[in-house]
Amino acid sequence: MEILVGKIPGSKASIALQERDNLIKIIRNNGFSCYEFMPNSEMLRYQNSLCSKTDANNFSVYLSNIYFWPRDLFLYFKDKNIIIKDPSNEFHVGEGGYSVSSPVDSNNIFLSEYLIGNHAMISREQLPGVNIFNIEMGRKENGKKLKHIDLTCFYSGEHETLFVDQNFYQSSSKESFKKIKDRGVDVVFFNEEKHISYNYYPANCLSVSKNHINETVFINEASVDLKNILAQDYGMDLVSVKMYKNPQLTGSMRCASNIFESPNPKKFINLLNEINLNMFKSMLESNMELSIVNQ
Repeated sequence: MEILVGKIPGSKASIALQERDNLIKIIRNNGFSCYEFMPNSEMLRYQNSLCSKTDANNFSVYLSNIYFWPRDLFLYFKDKNIIIKDPSNEFHVGEGGYSVSSPVDSNNIFLSEYLIGNHAMISREQLPGVNIFNIEMGRKENGKKLKHIDLTCFYSGEHETLFVDQNFYQSSSKESFKKIKDRGVDVVFFNEEKHISYNYYPANCLSVSKNHINETVFINEASVDLKNILAQDYGMDLVSVKMYKNPQLTGSMRCASNIFESPNPKKFINLLNEINLNMFKSMLESNMELSIVNQ
C-alpha cells in the first residue's frame, strides 16, 4: 500500500510545507512507501503556455487545490483505486471527503448525505455485496454544515466501528447513527474539547494497512479522547503527528494525503496528472466555472 502526500512549493503558508514534510518523514519512518504529490513538468509547461493571465491564474488555483488535497481525487476501496474525475470511471462517489472507508478488507462504505441529489453515488449494482451507509452532515460551531464527513467521522474496518465526533452532532441527529448500528456496524461517539474538534478535526485520521487486516492510524497529536479510545479500548497501532498549526490552511491527516495500490506507483501518479490536466483543458474549452475544493 502506497501513500500520497500533497505539496505545492511556494504556495499556501510555509508552515504547511513544513508539516507536510514532517508527515512524509514520519510515514516513511514507520515503514510505508510515501510519494510527494506535486505538479509534474508537463503541468508546469502547460501553465507557462497559457496566454491569458486569467487562465494562468485559474490554473494556478486549480493546481493548488488538486495537489494540496489529494484525498479529493480518488478513493481506495476493496482493492480498487476509484479515480473520481476519470471519464471511464463507472464508480461514482463524489470527492474523497464525501466518502469514508477502510484500507482493510471491509464491505462497508459511508457516504455523506450531501451526495444525495447532488452527485452520482455508488449503486448496489456497481458494487455488489457492499454495504452503503448514508451519514448526516455534521455542523460547525456556527451552524454551518460540513459536507466532508471525514472531518467528523473515522471508520476502522479492522474493528468494524465508526467513531463519531459528537461535537459536530446534536442529540437529535444521533438517531441516524442508531440505524447504522442496527445494520451491524458499531458506533462510538468520542468527546474532545470543543476547540480541538472545531479547529483540528481529530477524526480526520490517515488509516493504512500492510496486510489488509490490521490498521496503522496516523492521528493528529492534538487529539485526546479519540486517541485514548483507539489505543486503550481497541489496542490500535497509533502514530501521533504534530500537524495542527493551522488545519484550515495545512490540512489534517486524511485531507493532506491518500492511499492507493499499484504495481507501478509512478504510472498511477502520472495517470492522475493526465486526467487532471485534461479536466482543466476541458473546463477552459467549455468555459466551465473552475471547481474550487474547500474543506
